[in-house]
Amino acid sequence: MKVRTAAAWGAVAVAVAVAIAIATAGCTPRLADPGLFAEAEYLILEQRFEEAIPLLRRFLVSYPDHAGAHYYLGRCYFAARDQFWLAIAQGELETALNQFYASGGVSPIERFDDTYFALICHLDIAKIQLKRALFLLESGAPRELCRALLADAREMVERARGIDPESPDVETIEGMVEELARVLGEAGPAGETAPPPRRVI
Repeated sequence: MKVRTAAAWGAVAVAVAVAIAIATAGCTPRLADPGLFAEAEYLILEQRFEEAIPLLRRFLVSYPDHAGAHYYLGRCYFAARDQFWLAIAQGELETALNQFYASGGVSPIERFDDTYFALICHLDIAKIQLKRALFLLESGAPRELCRALLADAREMVERARGIDPESPDVETIEGMVEELARVLGEAGPAGETAPPPRRVI
């Protein structure tokens, strides 16, 4: 039986390292320009949502844990005029929340403080649920489906209230939830009936 010397083991280690380096050469992904996020944010503030989507997607290939990019992508999918991407929008917003909490609850968007980032994610998910419920209602779907989405929207509003009980945004979305609840025949204040619900934007 041959016993390898330290020099022989060293040569094996170098050979393995070289083989790994050769095998992975060129496989390191190039990071997207961090400026893509700022460019996408500018487009979003200009309400050019469809133009921002490809920039955010390219940015997220390199920075998949960036909660701000997921949030903005969710907002773009929600606001897109020519597409109906509500489920995708909700998934992006939920990912944004998960990444936000995983990173210690620090807002990834400079213009949002930590509380507002968490609040707006929850309220935007509530708005998506309301928009889905309204679409189903107008399409003649069973009201039970609409009520399930309404319950999800209520839950998001309550979570938002837990984050910032004084936020006027919580009251606004809660009003939309209650308006749709009355349309669906759920008990409203003093049993009043409501006009058709407002469009959720």
